[in-house]
Amino acid sequence: MLEQAIAKIDSEVLSFKGGNIENCMKDRCAEVLKSFCTQDEEFAQAVVQNSKTFSECIKSIADKYTKTAKQNGISDFEAFKTMVEFYFSGAVIQVHMTIDLIGSTETPQSQTIEKPKSKIIDLTDFM
Repeated sequence: MLEQAIAKIDSEVLSFKGGNIENCMKDRCAEVLKSFCTQDEEFAQAVVQNSKTFSECIKSIADKYTKTAKQNGISDFEAFKTMVEFYFSGAVIQVHMTIDLIGSTETPQSQTIEKPKSKIIDLTDFM
């Protein structure tokens, strides 16, 4: 089902119809939508079986933007939330963000990042 969902999304991106706002969002939303399909087989199935198009999905996000958040824009989270609800009513997304002060981007999420050990500096060393 995953292959069908990705093929459907890719096909609908190629035949995408939308205005400037929709065109700005379509590529990133398609990428995230495919990622969601890889996470859950049932969601992928919903994408495949949904008679609504990807163009309609992105239009629903753009409509939400123009009606409710025109001056402040719309966050990625809000756009992706709207997209998931479009394909699977009642589905929600979860976002987990952390900060890494030591700059290690290769640490798997399952591991915790240990704080660097503190050092006591004697200010007289600088004199």
